[in-house]
Amino acid sequence: MGHIFISYSHKDKKYVEKLEKKLIDEGFDVWIDHRIDYGTQWPKEIQKALDSCDAFIVVVSENAYKSKWVQSEVARADRKKKPFFPLLLQGEPWLMIEAVQYVDVKKGSLPTERFYKRLEGIVIKRKSKISEQNAIEQKSKKTKILRSIIEIMIIIAIILLISLVQQGITKRSDITPQTQVLYSTQELTEKVASTLVSSPVPAKDIPVPPASAELGDTWMRPMDGLVMSYIPAGEFQMGSEDGQDNERPVHTVYLDAYWIDQTEVSNAQFSIFVEEVGYQTEAEENGKSWTYLDGEWQDVEGANWLHPQGPNSDIVELSNHPVTHMSWNDAQEYCKWAESRLPTEAEWEKAARGGLEGKTYPWGDEFDGSNLNFCNVNCPFHWRDSNYYDGYVYTSPVASFSQNDYGLYDMIGNLWEWTLDWYDENYYEISPTSNPMGADTGDYKVLRGGAWSDTDYNLHVANRYEDAPLVTDSYYGFRCVRSATE
Repeated sequence: MGHIFISYSHKDKKYVEKLEKKLIDEGFDVWIDHRIDYGTQWPKEIQKALDSCDAFIVVVSENAYKSKWVQSEVARADRKKKPFFPLLLQGEPWLMIEAVQYVDVKKGSLPTERFYKRLEGIVIKRKSKISEQNAIEQKSKKTKILRSIIEIMIIIAIILLISLVQQGITKRSDITPQTQVLYSTQELTEKVASTLVSSPVPAKDIPVPPASAELGDTWMRPMDGLVMSYIPAGEFQMGSEDGQDNERPVHTVYLDAYWIDQTEVSNAQFSIFVEEVGYQTEAEENGKSWTYLDGEWQDVEGANWLHPQGPNSDIVELSNHPVTHMSWNDAQEYCKWAESRLPTEAEWEKAARGGLEGKTYPWGDEFDGSNLNFCNVNCPFHWRDSNYYDGYVYTSPVASFSQNDYGLYDMIGNLWEWTLDWYDENYYEISPTSNPMGADTGDYKVLRGGAWSDTDYNLHVANRYEDAPLVTDSYYGFRCVRSATE
């Protein structure tokens, strides 16, 4: 019944082993790290167990507070929205968990039966949500496949119809040779296909960026009015030796020149797309999305880009704020409409660095809260920096903070941004040196940059995060790029 992950310091091992036995007796499947087989790769096994758990128990003590492993596990559990169950064994609750209801076990006693009943209820509820989400994803996939089949059938039917009409026209003697054939078969196919993709301007008439550009040049995309910055071709150092395991090794990457949006796509720009195409986001189709409400992460009914915390909330995203609750599929569809695409992970990181090699942040090596929207004193979470206020509880308007040296805003903070790549934890070990595109396939897409809900732990340019393409969240957004050779 339920998979429970216990995070703890090995100095508290005796208590944890007693807790583990009690949980097993209560019918739970428990994972603690003494079960890792000799010779396995510890970080991978820990991450795998944590990502698959139904609930996260952290044994709070001074020993655990000093443990790098415990702090990393707590941070990942928070990002993965795992239900938290802190047990206060010794000392005081840390800043990051003080707002979470904890159980006092300072005398080394085990939690009361009420704790196990509450744990059981959360596990059952979570499994029900996962089953429901899987059903929604399967339904969405089937719907998209059906739509594709219908579109192909429409194209074939129209081509056949036009072909029959043309044959009839050629047999009529009263039609002059100049009007007998209006289009070639290829032209007809292209015209029919174009009617299936809503576009306010025919592709051949859409202005394109200048063929000759240099660093510092900008271009306004006509579809949505978003300004793009030019990033010249060249090499840069990707990754960090000081970050998490998936950020290593640092390696040299060459990228062709490209254009990238100066800001995250805003609500105003996304509304143009919706109005012209009639697009409905996956959060709208599913009827709910993840958001932070009433002190916890919830799958909120009616939460979407128009209602970030649900239709009954006072929080309303303004037109100049970045659009939220975007799935990878939503982001990709928008960029295609805008004659662009999502950036590769490498393109995103090169742009975020702004030409600074080996730096932790877009501006240097020291964290500066005045340069970004992040989880500070006014952040609703239990884990925050209480010494700084950036002026926003949730998202900030695009371009509210300073640009990096490539003229880009919010490359860290505000929203996590989807990239084109499938996620592979060890991709940097095998990455091509020229224009890497990420893993060939996978279950998750890469997100970059951190959000309004993150502390400086996640807010560095090399940080890599991942989630399923169908997931929508109040801190997921995007920006687009365009290859300079297109």
